[in-house]
Amino acid sequence: MSPRKRNSENEGLPKRWKHEHSAYFYQVPPGQEHVWDGKKKFRLGTNLHEAHKVWIQRFESQIDVRTIEHFLDRYLLEVTPTKAKRTQVDEPRYARRLKKRFGHMCLEHLEPQHIYQ
Repeated sequence: MSPRKRNSENEGLPKRWKHEHSAYFYQVPPGQEHVWDGKKKFRLGTNLHEAHKVWIQRFESQIDVRTIEHFLDRYLLEVTPTKAKRTQVDEPRYARRLKKRFGHMCLEHLEPQHIYQ
C-alpha cells in the first residue's frame, strides 16, 4: 500500500510539514512529543520564512549533545522518521530502555564494556 498523495498546498514542503489554518505546522512523529513541548502538531509560523526560522532554531538548540539521553533524543528526532513505519514504532521503545541505563552518562565516557554489561 503506497502512501496517499499530499494535498496541493503541502506539495514542496518538507516531510511532515502541513499548511493549514493560515499557518505552517510540523506533524510530530509518535513518541517525540517530549522534544516538541508535548505537542503532536507543532506550529512553526504563519509564513514560510518564519516556519523555516523556527525549524532551524529547534535543531540548533539540540546541537550541543553531551549525554546519551540527548544523543538518543536527537537520533529519534532526525533519523527515525526516515525509517520504515515499524522501525518508527520500535525505536522509541528501545531508546527508553537505553536511556534508563545509560541516559545520564557523558557521550565521550561510553565504552564497549558498558554496553557489554
